[in-house]
Amino acid sequence: RLARTVDLQQRQLNAWLTDFDQVLAQRSMSQRFSDGYDTVRLNAKKLWNLGVWDYDVERIDADGKKVMKQETLPLGQLVWAILLFIVGYFVAARITRRAQTILVSRGRIGEAQSSTLRRWLMALLAFLLAILTLKVLNIPLTVFAFLGGALVIGIGFGTQTMIKNFISGIIVLFERNIRVGDILNVDGVVGTVSEINTRSSILRSADGVETMIPNSVFLENKITNWTHSSRKIRRAVKVGVEHGSPVHKVAEILVECADRHGLILKEPAPAALFEDFGQNALQFELGYWVELNDQTNSALVASDLRFMIDKRFTEEGIIIPAPNRDTRLITDSPLQVEWAPKG
Repeated sequence: RLARTVDLQQRQLNAWLTDFDQVLAQRSMSQRFSDGYDTVRLNAKKLWNLGVWDYDVERIDADGKKVMKQETLPLGQLVWAILLFIVGYFVAARITRRAQTILVSRGRIGEAQSSTLRRWLMALLAFLLAILTLKVLNIPLTVFAFLGGALVIGIGFGTQTMIKNFISGIIVLFERNIRVGDILNVDGVVGTVSEINTRSSILRSADGVETMIPNSVFLENKITNWTHSSRKIRRAVKVGVEHGSPVHKVAEILVECADRHGLILKEPAPAALFEDFGQNALQFELGYWVELNDQTNSALVASDLRFMIDKRFTEEGIIIPAPNRDTRLITDSPLQVEWAPKG
């Protein structure tokens, strides 16, 4: 009986396929293409109108009462929103980049400052563009209400530090106590601020090492800004000379070397200070002022001064003494000392 049933079903299937082939053979190529196009269009329309998720929205009925109505966000509307945001973002990026180029070329602002300003402006434009996209496509913000709980948990466990650094970056940017190009000392790390980003800032040292500093550090810690109100800073070179040296001559030589250096400022004028009567030498300090910029390296200036001072001291017969050291020999038996004859 089972074999008879299977054979019957097989015959019916073959008959159906035969009829289908006959009907298909009678239709022209254009009719087949039209049927296929209609099928694809119908399926695409169903997919386009497919509901992504449901949300509640407040409406006013005919009686003027506020009622909550459930609506569905279709997939097609979400796709349009994403495409509109992407196109708007690229247009905004092109405009801001062009504005940055114009400002830098006209000397209105530096390259580093303009990059920081453009980065922050793009973050603001991205936020406004997202809100505008939702408004244009009539997508209420309540659609994303389901993210509320997850967002709170994320802030509590992972994003609290990120948000704190973001807000700190906004405060730093508007207060302008720290700007791109300033030289800072942050917990012993000395360098030039090369970037102020949304989460952290980059400090570039004289050795070329870049350190990322979270923006919250600028508000919570003690920061030394060497160039906040002026790029002029005082540096000093210390030197010791032998006891009995002409101290006035030493001071003149120190000031002379500073005056001859092209990167040392004439005002305030360099000054030589007789600091102390040391145990092994007379201690002097040469104080001078330099203006920190891309062409001035304070460490190289100090090195140049030491070379110049050593050369002038040698010419004038002034000796830089070596420190005196006492040597003690502890032995179990007396040491035999002999004087060697000359020659």
